[in-house]
Amino acid sequence: MSIMPQRNRRFGRRPRRPRWWLVLVPALWMILATPAVGGELRGTIRIVSDSGTMQSSTLDPYAGTLNSAGAMPGHGGGMHGTTPRDIVVYLEGPNTHVLARPVAGKPQLKQINQAFEPHVLGVPVGTTVDFPNGDLVYHNVFSYSKTKKFDLGYYGKGKSKQVTFDKPGVVQVFCDIHSTMSAYVLVVDSPFVTQPDDSGAYSFPDLPNGTYTLRVWHPDLGDRSMKVTVGDGVNDFDVNL
Repeated sequence: MSIMPQRNRRFGRRPRRPRWWLVLVPALWMILATPAVGGELRGTIRIVSDSGTMQSSTLDPYAGTLNSAGAMPGHGGGMHGTTPRDIVVYLEGPNTHVLARPVAGKPQLKQINQAFEPHVLGVPVGTTVDFPNGDLVYHNVFSYSKTKKFDLGYYGKGKSKQVTFDKPGVVQVFCDIHSTMSAYVLVVDSPFVTQPDDSGAYSFPDLPNGTYTLRVWHPDLGDRSMKVTVGDGVNDFDVNL
């Protein structure tokens, strides 16, 4: 009586070998399709507009949109102060969602000295923002903006509440107790968003090579856009508002 070898017991076939190419080919394609990380885009935002000709933004909690007209009385309208820190700079383009851009800590819109700090905050879609109260008095932070409606209720010093901004657009923020308090959150559909320092300097490090739309937003100066090309190394691009 003869015994068939184990490898031939079932129909005399050898066991199937793994097809590694089914895994390697898609992985290789993803590597080749990913744009190379090429360089840094940096520059300075200079505010050169005549403040006398600028239109003050209407801060109306019931409007839900950002208007250019006279300030609403009793809601802290008018120009907060035309400084580079109130500017949001961000990039749009086909490569902007290729690389994840980790947020350094959770952004905050603080309530301090009965004012919001910062006055303007730029964040990517999906960002959760903390609203800590650093004052001895109670605040009630809210927004009726179409981009994000919320009401955090009353809370005192040392307490904090948070909001997740899940849709792009402008969110006007107010305090229900103190009518002079107002701020903006600009939510953008891009992970490449930053704000200049006091001198107006901004930077986007480790960008994939390619052409982008650079957008610059300020609540009183409006929205500007321009094309920029990023290659290896440092790419300088200054903007005048």
